[in-house]
Amino acid sequence: MQAGRQLVVRQNRTLSPEGASSCRGSPPRRWQHFPEKLKALLAIAAEVLVDGKRVTTALVEATRREGATDIEVHDTVLIAAAFCMYNRYVDGLGTWQPPDEQMYADMGKRMAEEGYSRISTPK
Repeated sequence: MQAGRQLVVRQNRTLSPEGASSCRGSPPRRWQHFPEKLKALLAIAAEVLVDGKRVTTALVEATRREGATDIEVHDTVLIAAAFCMYNRYVDGLGTWQPPDEQMYADMGKRMAEEGYSRISTPK
């Protein structure tokens, strides 16, 4: 898999370009309890992961049959494409990922309590 070509689903689980092809036909087992509309939107997101040109009229029509609006399809494509871009951006900058999962719990707690802004004190 090429660097940056992954959509982080949750924690260390990823949906790779190779896994995107499994979205056609029967969806991955972890999607089994998802609403049908969400499954259809995720199938579009998975194709964007590989190549945005793989979003076909048939995929869009499948989401509409499940009740998705044009705005929901648009937002799905936009968000999936943005995540691909962000992943490539941070990979290209050579960023690192904290190795200790507890760091994520600590950061989440801090964000929940303090938000993104920090009060800076003059030096």
